[in-house]
Amino acid sequence: MDNLIAGKLIKEYRKEKNFKLIEFAKKINMAQSSLSRIENGTQELSISVLTNICDGLNISLSEFFLKLEGKKEFLDITVESSKTSPVEINGDLDSLLYSAISSLTPDQKRGLYILLFPFIK
Repeated sequence: MDNLIAGKLIKEYRKEKNFKLIEFAKKINMAQSSLSRIENGTQELSISVLTNICDGLNISLSEFFLKLEGKKEFLDITVESSKTSPVEINGDLDSLLYSAISSLTPDQKRGLYILLFPFIK
């Protein structure tokens, strides 16, 4: 994950919610200086810290990662059933998912696993 882009996105979300840096840092029990370094991209962002930040912003980790990676097209996948068989749909989705997952960093993959774990049987 690119810390600079992630930090800018956190700052953007924080400002959208009208939180000042100091009040948001207090809300998520983080030092203001640490949050500032995260927003400036100079401090490494762990998945646990990101989870805490996302909770404070009332957004999901998946929403954050989708916006971070610019992968909103995965939310808008539409399939015309009259032109595509279920086998082709599954193959296309498998290919898209494999491509997306293979480009993730280890921290992003752990985050994805944490999100999906309750649905895995």
